[in-house]
Amino acid sequence: MENTIAGIFALIIGSVGAAAGIRNIMYRRTLDSWPTVQGTVSERGVYKPEIPQTSPPAFHYAPLIRYVYEVNEGRYESIDIFPKRMVAPPTNTEKWARKRAGEFPDQVAVHYNPDNPAEAYLEQVRYRWVFVFVGGFLGVALCGILLLLT
Repeated sequence: MENTIAGIFALIIGSVGAAAGIRNIMYRRTLDSWPTVQGTVSERGVYKPEIPQTSPPAFHYAPLIRYVYEVNEGRYESIDIFPKRMVAPPTNTEKWARKRAGEFPDQVAVHYNPDNPAEAYLEQVRYRWVFVFVGGFLGVALCGILLLLT
């Protein structure tokens, strides 16, 4: 009985996580097709994103890169380094965030959503991490299946 409950739980968690990961792979492919424009960094620094975090307070700092760009005679501003629809801002120590913010040049390539130019990002999430995410959850689902079979 315990194996059945654990197996069902693992299968559900693994399936939902893998589905979310596959959705992110599809999002990533869409984001790869977004056009780019040249943008200008207007501010560099560090900030604390207002997102729930489980890490100690010393690790709540994110690099702040405020950049401006123009699309179809409209002027836009953003602080998103990675696509907001895929990941939250990366956080770590204040020292790390300052160093990371300093790595961006004054002129940056901005990838923007052609349907909503206010949505933009500078760097894409690496496929490796998305596949690790999907693989991990598929492993959990497989463990659930194995528990159900025993």
